[in-house]
Amino acid sequence: MKKEELKYLIELIDDEQTEVREKVIEELSNYGLSLEADLREFGNLLDGKRKELIKPILEENKKTWFRQSWLELMNVKNEREKIELGMSLIAAYQSGRECLSEITLLLNELAEEFYYAYPYGTEIDLAKFLFQKKKLRGNESDYYSPLNSNLFNVLQTRKGIPITLCLIYYLIAKRLGLIVEGCNFPGHFLAKTFLQDEVVLIDCYSGGRIIFKSELEDLPDINFEAAWKIINTKATPEIILRRVLNNLVFAYTKKEDESNSKFFEEVLQMPL
Repeated sequence: MKKEELKYLIELIDDEQTEVREKVIEELSNYGLSLEADLREFGNLLDGKRKELIKPILEENKKTWFRQSWLELMNVKNEREKIELGMSLIAAYQSGRECLSEITLLLNELAEEFYYAYPYGTEIDLAKFLFQKKKLRGNESDYYSPLNSNLFNVLQTRKGIPITLCLIYYLIAKRLGLIVEGCNFPGHFLAKTFLQDEVVLIDCYSGGRIIFKSELEDLPDINFEAAWKIINTKATPEIILRRVLNNLVFAYTKKEDESNSKFFEEVLQMPL
C-alpha cells in the first residue's frame, strides 16, 4: 500500500458500516512497521475516536518493531554500544521512535560540556558534575514509574532509579575514556571506579556518594565476602539489560498494565 492511500483509510475507519471498518482495520494491520511514522502526515484527520480505533494496531505494530530491533543486539559486540542501543530501543518503545537517536545526542552534549569544563577531569569529577552540578537524582516521589527505565525521560527530567542513573554515568565515562563499570548489587545498582588505585563504589541515586571498601566491612547487616565477590563480578551488557527488563516487568505490573508487563516478560526470554 502507498502512503498516500492512508488518508482514505483514516477517513473510513469510523464508517457506519461494520464491513467497511473491519476491512480498513485489516488494511492498516498489514501496512507495515512504518505505519506510526507515516500517520504523522495525516494527524489533522485523527480525532479522538479515530485515534482510539487505530491505537491497538499501533500497539501491536510497535511490539513487532521492538522484537525485531531487540534481536539485532546479538550482533553488537561493543559493550557500550550494546547497552546504549538497548536503552535507546526501550526509550523509543515508550516515548516514540522519533526519539531513537536523542539519547546519543543528549549523552554527547553532557560529555562535551564536562570535557570543556574539566579537560583533565577524573571519574570522581564526572560523578560530581552529573549528580551535584547537573542535579541528576533519584526519583523518590515516583520510584516505580516505568519511565524511570527510559534514559530519554531520565535525561530530560533529571530523575531516575539507580540503574538508569548509573548507566548515564557509565555511558558518558566511556565517551571520555574514563573507567566506570556497573555493579549489579542486590536490591541496588551502583557504579564502580577507582580512586588512587582503590576500588570505590558510586551511589548515583544518592548524589554520587562515594562508598569505600572499609565502609562495607563495617556494615553489620551485610556479608562482606559475598558483597565483595559481587563487586568484583563484571556486570555485562546482558546482565544490565536483563535487570532493566525485570524492572520494567515489575513497574508495569505495579501499574496494572498487563499488556506491557507480559510483553517485557516475553522480551526477557529473547537472546541477547
